Amino acid sequence: MRTKSICPECEKVIPAEIDKREDGVFLVKECEKHGKFEEKFWGDADSYDRYMRYSAEGYKADTTTNCPNDCGLCAEHVTQQPFFCFLNLTSRCNANCPTCFQKDFPEPTFEELRKMFKAVLNAGCSSILYTGGEPTVRKDLVEVVKLARECGIRHQKLSTNGILLAEKPGLARELKESGLGIVLLSFDSLDDEIYKKMKGQPLLETKKRALENCRRAGLGVVLIPTVMKGVNDSQLGAILDFAARNSDIVKMVDFQAMFFEGRYPKVERITAPEIVEKIAEQTPFRKEFFYPLTFGDTFAQLAEYKRGKRLRRFAEHPLCTAFSAFYSDKGRIVPFNEFIDLARMEKEIRLFLDSPTRLNYARFAYRVLKAIDWRKKPRGFKLFKLLRTFHKIPLQFRLGENAIVVSVLNFMDRYTLDTNRLKGCTTPYILPSGKLVPFCAYNVLRDHY
Repeated sequence: MRTKSICPECEKVIPAEIDKREDGVFLVKECEKHGKFEEKFWGDADSYDRYMRYSAEGYKADTTTNCPNDCGLCAEHVTQQPFFCFLNLTSRCNANCPTCFQKDFPEPTFEELRKMFKAVLNAGCSSILYTGGEPTVRKDLVEVVKLARECGIRHQKLSTNGILLAEKPGLARELKESGLGIVLLSFDSLDDEIYKKMKGQPLLETKKRALENCRRAGLGVVLIPTVMKGVNDSQLGAILDFAARNSDIVKMVDFQAMFFEGRYPKVERITAPEIVEKIAEQTPFRKEFFYPLTFGDTFAQLAEYKRGKRLRRFAEHPLCTAFSAFYSDKGRIVPFNEFIDLARMEKEIRLFLDSPTRLNYARFAYRVLKAIDWRKKPRGFKLFKLLRTFHKIPLQFRLGENAIVVSVLNFMDRYTLDTNRLKGCTTPYILPSGKLVPFCAYNVLRDHY
């Protein structure tokens, strides 16, 4: 399969090929000046075909000549409506993590923030994720959150190392009262030796204190482990067990495969399917329990049919995110697939939507009920709430009590950048200019914007 990428050395746009082999899927490209580059970006050739079956409609061959240098949500972008937008509040930080990928940039003023919030809303989005640097070092962070709420931003999330949330018990409460809903807490391990290697200091107790302060404030928490091969990939099961024991507040674990932009030197890459395999080795999950995010689009189409109006759809590239979910049964991990045949349920929904008559709906409802093993159903599980949830934001807080979403993000860097995947990005950065730029494009080529 042909696509476009960039030379990792000179950043020139060059042709590229997707090459599927026995040991994985590679991006192959060659620069006239710097030679040939091959990088494995998907570590399991078999699952590649399964994920790609869920490609959203709208992907087409490149026609622009300068993508991704002039990247934005252009006419070739599969969707013009983001799930949420990243907003860089500051490049300052109170840590010095070896794995950081951020660069220096001017802090947006309140006038610029108003413009950015307006641009997000004009794109049909009302969800912001504050990032940095470390957003909590901005002394006016609470006022930023209040401003966003006044401007009409309905869902506000904060990405943080948790240091100030741990040190200032009242900060979480102030942020909650101002309009913040979710904290994305960096959480790489339950072993301080690993934190020393990845973050430069022991942080486990700090993370736990930050989590407790969020609990007292009523803020939802998403754990964000950055996964490095041979460093913390043996900790994935322990992290999920920790989440299960704290399911009253932790509603998602968002594993992020390490990518190579920023200060950390390039080492052997771990890809999304390899992370899924590690999870399967360390927990009750199986590899086939994970799906691309676009799997949920069938459920969104069903919600559209029931409501009679257009809703948010899942259009991102199927190789960008793998996801699954589990219930915490008194701290025990029970994957959804242990009691729901999700593949069968999705198939039945598609068959019904092909011919949505009243008679077929009755058949469909019966078959969906047969896809559930009611004997294994955990407490608190509500089927129809699940069916109504897949199109909503934030998804992870609507699956019911004690339910936790598990996702694996497969970010791109200069070695794996694929313009075809950029077209499906539903999580762009919002820039002070008001421009929306896909997450991976901005991280790799931010000087171009």
